[in-house]
Formats: sequence, C-alpha cells, structure tokens
Amino acid sequence: MLQTDFCTIYQQQFNWGLSHNALKSIYTGAILPLLLYGTPIWVYALTKVCYNIKLTRVQRLINIRIAKSYRTVSNEALCMIAGLTPIDIKIKETSQLFQITKEKKRGGAVRSRHENKTLASPSYNFHYS
Repeated sequence: MLQTDFCTIYQQQFNWGLSHNALKSIYTGAILPLLLYGTPIWVYALTKVCYNIKLTRVQRLINIRIAKSYRTVSNEALCMIAGLTPIDIKIKETSQLFQITKEKKRGGAVRSRHENKTLASPSYNFHYS
C-alpha cells in the first residue's frame, strides 16, 4: 500500500503544474495583449534601457514557466525553447503594423512618426521546432 502511494506520487511529480500549451495560450491570450496595449504610442520608450528590462523581465518569467527550465538559461534561449517572439521585437512589429494599417486607411505612403523613411512591413519569420 505504501509502496504504491509512493510510486504514484513519484510519477505525478513530473506532471505538476500547467502544461506547456496551457501556459503558452495564457501568455498569448492574456499577458501579451496587456503588454502590447497602446504600443504605437509608447514604442519609442524602448530606447531607454530601464523600460526594456522591465518588459523583458515579464516575458522571462513566463518563458521559464513555459519551458520548465532553470533561471540560469538566457532570455534569448528561453524565447527559442518556448517558441515565442522576444517582446521587444513583438512590440516593434505591432507598432509598425499599426502604422501600416493607419496609412493604408488614409491612402498615403507608410512613414514612421519620428523618421522620414518608409517602413517595411514586418517580416519576422521565426520557425521553432
């Protein structure tokens, strides 16, 4: 009796917590939209290191949980393992997409707010296995 209880507990220790897919869907459905809210307005704040670190810290915490890895793994490696785009790239992509759709509605050329050059559409192709 005690032997079977111990074996059951030992087998279940590897299944504690939410699954990889559940955590990933919570991140993409709840946390990421909160982080990306108002991105076209404050995207230029990412030029300051302190704001970039705060956003990276939030993503790093969820990436550690999704990948079920140790804290010593780098953030870039965690993004690759978890299959998520780094938050600074995602923010820039969202901001550019907003600018493109805004200018297409106006019927004009797509221009950056602070620069005098035409923006290319986001072409980040991340393939994770």
